[in-house]
Amino acid sequence: MPSKTSYFNPALFRKNLARFWPLWGGASALGALAPLYLLAALIEEGFFYTAGQPLEATIGYYSILAYIVPIVSLFYAALCALAVWSYLYNARSVGMLHSLPITRKGLFVTNFLSGMAMMLIPYAVTGGLAALVTLVAGVFEPVGVLVTILSVLGMSFFFFASAMAVVFVTGNPFAFAALYFIFHFIAAGAEWLVTRLMTMFYFGV
Repeated sequence: MPSKTSYFNPALFRKNLARFWPLWGGASALGALAPLYLLAALIEEGFFYTAGQPLEATIGYYSILAYIVPIVSLFYAALCALAVWSYLYNARSVGMLHSLPITRKGLFVTNFLSGMAMMLIPYAVTGGLAALVTLVAGVFEPVGVLVTILSVLGMSFFFFASAMAVVFVTGNPFAFAALYFIFHFIAAGAEWLVTRLMTMFYFGV
């Protein structure tokens, strides 16, 4: 009977979540403050201001997606990647983990899923509370919530995957920080440089 090889190790997954619970637990606690503040404001106003205005809630979701989630994900993904792959920066830790009965593919998949879980848990807590508050206030709009969920998933995957890539090509956390932020701001820097050069040659543009 052929044996099956699993690329996911539940014990390592639980170990990562338990070891770094202050990271995702603290982020979840901070994220929960926003919907709780909204709930307190609605209670104070008697739910009259937002009643029957689901479009207002959807605009709020999209504003958060455009201005807050990218910045939060940029920094939080770096912390999550450094947490689950921190052993790569220590030779003794590398030797110890690679001596365990887990394949390299199993380590990669499990650590990736651990990091993504730590990325998504705070968003799930914050989003779940926000959805409950909007549902109680009568402004729940399922299409806007679905678009928000898909956008958060996409941005979380992009930032965490890019942070992982930088972890693998650097040898210490300081080099990681420098290369990670250079990688993400190179587009803005290139746009600024091209614009600056264009204004030197084309007056009034």
